[in-house]
Amino acid sequence: MTAKAKVVRMQGGNEQVLGLRLRAARERSFVGREEELGVFDAALRGSCSVLYVHGPGGVGKSALLRQFAQRAAAGGRRVTAVDGHTLDPVPASFEAEAAAVLGDDAAVLIIDTFERVRGLEGWLCERFLPGCRSARSSWWPGGCRPT
Repeated sequence: MTAKAKVVRMQGGNEQVLGLRLRAARERSFVGREEELGVFDAALRGSCSVLYVHGPGGVGKSALLRQFAQRAAAGGRRVTAVDGHTLDPVPASFEAEAAAVLGDDAAVLIIDTFERVRGLEGWLCERFLPGCRSARSSWWPGGCRPT
């Protein structure tokens, strides 16, 4: 027997309900990673300013970053997420996406799919992050480690 897909038409406001359901499903399916979450919590308390998340594709880096963002937001921090999939790898594009962290001491910057914008690495380390009032929490996930 073959399973059939069900198509549901969304009307006015139901998109928000669907979004909440999807978020709840993601949270239920996220398990483990206590050590990584502990390191993140310590970073939020000021133990370090930049964390690097890396590993092969499919191990859950993006899911972990979503958990980081949720924890930071729950703690009252402004979270800015930049995704290398949707970003032109030039400084002006990155600045436009991440400008909110420049004036906020407690801001959290999350960079997902960093390998797509790896050409910005030197600029990020030498220009952008030093310009942040607090480079407290920046996340560099992907298959490559910033040098």
